[in-house]
Amino acid sequence: MKRMIAMLALLGLVLTACSTATPTETDTQIATRVSQILTNMPTTTKPGPQVVTATSVPASATKAPGTQAPASPTVGAPTATALQATATPVQATATKPAATAAPATATATKAATAVPTTPVAPSATLPASDPRSTLGSATWRDAMENGNNWPTGEDPSGYTEIDFQDGQMLFTANKPVDGWRLTIPSAANFYLEMTVKTEKCLSYDRWGMFVRVPNVSAANQGYLFGINCNGAFALRKWDGTTLPKGTMITLMDWKVNKAVNAGAGKTNRIGFMAKGSKISLYANGVLLGEVADATFTADGHFGVFAGAHSSSSLTIAVDEMVLWELP
Repeated sequence: MKRMIAMLALLGLVLTACSTATPTETDTQIATRVSQILTNMPTTTKPGPQVVTATSVPASATKAPGTQAPASPTVGAPTATALQATATPVQATATKPAATAAPATATATKAATAVPTTPVAPSATLPASDPRSTLGSATWRDAMENGNNWPTGEDPSGYTEIDFQDGQMLFTANKPVDGWRLTIPSAANFYLEMTVKTEKCLSYDRWGMFVRVPNVSAANQGYLFGINCNGAFALRKWDGTTLPKGTMITLMDWKVNKAVNAGAGKTNRIGFMAKGSKISLYANGVLLGEVADATFTADGHFGVFAGAHSSSSLTIAVDEMVLWELP
């Protein structure tokens, strides 16, 4: 009988230890957890694109960034940063994507010859600060006639989807996080420009470029230059390798600029110039601001991002993307 009582007492101690070994997570800890999934998108005649997705982070939780995957054409990954931007790093939990086979050389299909650019629009003379007026023929241009340079369709987690209609790429963000997709070329020093129209757009809905992405197979680092539907712009730096949370740093906080066409049914032409550590941002040919940051200066990939932060979903129509490589 004493032996049985002793065994029962021992069992009670074991159960007590087990119950305290894994404390219950708080709602905030659960809300801020970001998971990433890296899967291949359907292939085209060129090397197949890849996609990375990240779970959403509620506005009440710590703002989290996201990551994406690349490949020849690449699908972007969501970041979970809302309009709030701070001078200090914004933490976002994120598990490192599982290793996958490296994408086929993304630079192999990069244009080797100059590509003539088409007129921006039948509008007034370009501003004196507009790089397009002095750079000449482009290195690479996608007129968005088809999806040869992009991974099309919906990503497995439903964050973003891409379709091509009437000479435009329709990029849809279905969740309140910044999701992105990358294309084929890469460059170190360059001027990248894209022309986008937003048919429906509310307040903090935003879109832009994800650039200087050093690792095309992970797409978890780079700069995000974007504008929102209030007419504001911002530049952020995302490093998803700083596990377990990753780090989003705001280099230029959200600020309204009259050069940005705000609201629905508007067209904007935004540009990102990178020369070494110097970064210059443009909207419709007007210089918005400059900053020096030497975190990502080597050859990197680029793509499109968007986030439906005020709407249930946001679709942007990308008319073209043009790249000028700089000496």
